[in-house]
Amino acid sequence: MTAALQRRHIDISAHLTPDELALLAENKADDAAERLRAHLAHCKSCFQAYQDAVEFRARALAGEEPHAPPELVKNGRKVPLRRGKKRGVTRAPRERMILATAGGLAALAAVWIFLGPGGKEQSSLSSTEVAWAQNSIDIASDRGPIVFPGASGGTSEPITRSGDLGSSSEVDSVLAKLKALVEEGKANTEDFFWLVSTELATGDLEGARLHLQSPQAPVDTDPRFRKLRAILAFRESRLTDAVEDLRAALTKNSNDAEATLLLGIVLLQKDGQTPEALELLKRAQARGSRQIAQRAGNILDSLEQTK
Repeated sequence: MTAALQRRHIDISAHLTPDELALLAENKADDAAERLRAHLAHCKSCFQAYQDAVEFRARALAGEEPHAPPELVKNGRKVPLRRGKKRGVTRAPRERMILATAGGLAALAAVWIFLGPGGKEQSSLSSTEVAWAQNSIDIASDRGPIVFPGASGGTSEPITRSGDLGSSSEVDSVLAKLKALVEEGKANTEDFFWLVSTELATGDLEGARLHLQSPQAPVDTDPRFRKLRAILAFRESRLTDAVEDLRAALTKNSNDAEATLLLGIVLLQKDGQTPEALELLKRAQARGSRQIAQRAGNILDSLEQTK
């Protein structure tokens, strides 16, 4: 099929949304990835927006820009539609519109990637403190049957320097800071996420339960907190409650690989090797991140060996 004929089969009547650009930039588009990339291959404005979003994300992950700077948003919203002779070449109307759309999409995609739906807040933790909290989550995910939301796969050499994970002075200092923010009424949603995640990772189930019950923990609107509540229920052997929370998370996002894996694990514990539990594990293996896929694959392999 020629390029011209292929183009007719690609719908570029509407540009990709900031949600779709962000999912592509973060490699989380799952089944939609092929369709979205096909659109990018035939839409210059969206392709430019995607390039800008990927570049911005890479710079942020490298520590060059920790959040979307105001000038990026401002420029994206105010790309000039016309340039006078003194400022440059006047562009054709269609080209001007493409430039404006690309700039706006790039800015919105960058904001979506770093602020999230509804405008995710920045944690009060420093980058070093976030690294300590993240490491505790990664280690807990590596050691136990449960993979925590946002686990990146752990490190070959844990960066905790003393004692058990729960007694690490570095992790304890992070927990102390977050608890102080809660007591002072200064903790935001991201602070609550890191607090509850780290409490669960270090075995402080009582603290995690207390903070998940707080009105500031948006269990009903932020799927990460629903998964954390399911992990708490699993750790406390309340498997029915864990299943309920995970099904609710998947109702809102059926492509949530973390919730898919977690539900498969909980159902295995609760009901044994049911067709649903096995199907969930296979789906997590096929669609999840490297760590999610590896964990699901290991469980499936072990189940096969016990037959």
